[in-house]
Amino acid sequence: SRARETGQILADKLHIPLLEPDERLNERSFGQAEGLTADERESRWGKQWDVHDLGQETIEQIEARALAFMEDMWTAYPDKNMLVVSHGGLLAQLYKSLYRDKYTERIGNLSLTILEKKDIDWVPLLYNCTRHLAEKNG
Repeated sequence: SRARETGQILADKLHIPLLEPDERLNERSFGQAEGLTADERESRWGKQWDVHDLGQETIEQIEARALAFMEDMWTAYPDKNMLVVSHGGLLAQLYKSLYRDKYTERIGNLSLTILEKKDIDWVPLLYNCTRHLAEKNG
């Protein structure tokens, strides 16, 4: 996947270990609509295709697995910094789950968000930052 390739590039550049992929970081599963274009989905099920039960993953399921990943990583590596690479849709849903409507902008490709665990909360120190993309040789 693109996320895995990006993770490998970052691990190589930063000289850090690359952990095995975790399914909980995968993009949303769309069931029968998986891999179809918007036009294909609309031609099969209409403009409101997403209201049909096509075996797609629910928002609650996405949130649950993303939050479980975060908590498991915190438990396994409580004193470590971690670099997590995932898909924008999953990250957007994770942030929405953590912060409700506080952060609603689209998650930029290759953006950086830094979260710190404080008591039971994940506090954003940096959110959806893409400044590094504009820097030369960054």
